[in-house]
Amino acid sequence: MIDSLPPPCQPYLQDGRPGEVTLVWRDAKPAPAHLVVRDLTGSPVVVVEVPAARQAQQRITGLTPGAWYGYQLERPGQAPFQGRFVANRGPQATHLRFTVMGDMGDGSPAQHAIAGHMAAWKPEFVLTVGDNVYPDASAADFGPKFFDVYGPMIANAPIYPTLGNHDMRTDAGAPYLAAFVLPQDPAGERYYAFDEGPARFWALDSNQSLAPGSPQYKWLEADASASRAKWKIAFFHHPPYSSGLHGQEAKNRAWLPPLFSRLGFTAVFTGHDHHYERSLPIGGVTYFVTGGGGAMLYGTQDKPFTDRKAIRHEFLAVSIFEDRMGVLSIDEDGKPLDAAVLTPPLR
Repeated sequence: MIDSLPPPCQPYLQDGRPGEVTLVWRDAKPAPAHLVVRDLTGSPVVVVEVPAARQAQQRITGLTPGAWYGYQLERPGQAPFQGRFVANRGPQATHLRFTVMGDMGDGSPAQHAIAGHMAAWKPEFVLTVGDNVYPDASAADFGPKFFDVYGPMIANAPIYPTLGNHDMRTDAGAPYLAAFVLPQDPAGERYYAFDEGPARFWALDSNQSLAPGSPQYKWLEADASASRAKWKIAFFHHPPYSSGLHGQEAKNRAWLPPLFSRLGFTAVFTGHDHHYERSLPIGGVTYFVTGGGGAMLYGTQDKPFTDRKAIRHEFLAVSIFEDRMGVLSIDEDGKPLDAAVLTPPLR
């Protein structure tokens, strides 16, 4: 039987919700740990003893939405580990700050450069659009090609990944599912949704069917129809609109764009093609390809739906304010490739 658990790594944050977040870590020799979470005054708000486990995790509750906290994790034989984070912002918040990356986990110098620029931007949380670890998302590769690279960032910002086609190559994504602690509903972490401030995010699994009538489509339609979020954002791997190598497949284009337009989405973030691209607004929705997280780049064609594109390693830095969303594409040299300002749909 394949051991799906990735190698030991330092703590990282998962599954933030208003008032809550999960801290996860793995040690070579599991041992009990002492965790203290403090507010900005230095007062402890959580003090807990965590039992030894190959993959330890502790749900931290009682947090004030939008407040900053520091934490210290003490384990036998190791120096204390410290991090800080902003608690998931409640629905009354008017601003957010996050990053988006995709097609990154190959250990290249470009991946490390992008990771450094992302961490320097200090996101409050991080999205991925799949192909998190190349070539096959094996458990062993999650160490050097993911957690070692992004550890300094995700110790301070919850990360919300999605499954790419390469992530499915080892035991149908078992190492990915073992590594991440994500919302279980409705599909055991393969697709899910979460709220942060005035936005709701839908992480889809585009390796599964998204055709009308499929379980994932019906869940997405019902959940997005019920949401009153001002900003609706989807992120997944295979792009409905892309001028890159895989773009001609137009996967899910017949099904998803009409749904996104009808239900008032503002932005869709995808990967799979290894370049940067921003579409013209299509039915009120702007589609981004951010597949330049570190893997080898390849070319594009001219397409009528494209507003801006670049064959560069890059990531997206996104800021949401009360009446606008700013999306900045930043390359491996830390320089801007593109900037866009989006507005929420009229209702």
